[in-house]
Amino acid sequence: MDVGRRLVAQLLALGAVPLLSRAPGATPSAAQRAAFANEADVACIVSLRCSGLDQPSARGVAGYYFGSRRGASERGRVLATHAVRSLARRLDTPDCRVHPSTTAVLRESRPPAAVVELGFLSNPEEGAALADPAYRQRAAGALAEAVQDWFAGETPAGGRTA
Repeated sequence: MDVGRRLVAQLLALGAVPLLSRAPGATPSAAQRAAFANEADVACIVSLRCSGLDQPSARGVAGYYFGSRRGASERGRVLATHAVRSLARRLDTPDCRVHPSTTAVLRESRPPAAVVELGFLSNPEEGAALADPAYRQRAAGALAEAVQDWFAGETPAGGRTA
């Protein structure tokens, strides 16, 4: 995904050592991506995707962290919250908040992890924005800021987190 490659470039410029779990043309499963991150002993995981619904008016950014009846990843929740709030602010799009999930990349990873939905391709305006390289660059910048804030241990500002 282009936003992921742009995020890697921005994190490299900040001195981080980011890894992509998806090579061009590769489609590893969520479990394979979690295993890759576990083996690489990464500090955190930010998994990116776009949404789509039958309702074209749906729009905004959302985040997911591991959470079930047995417990939740607080550090993953904070990472997802940083990502969603930064994206909503910098992209001027609705904050659809963060939610617990048991998807494989969250459930099977050892480091704190967040799945971030960058927007709805099914929304005509948001789909067009996601096709714009400048918008994707702003999204990468927002995510780089979120990762920096998470590493700095900053508490996400304002609003509810779940």
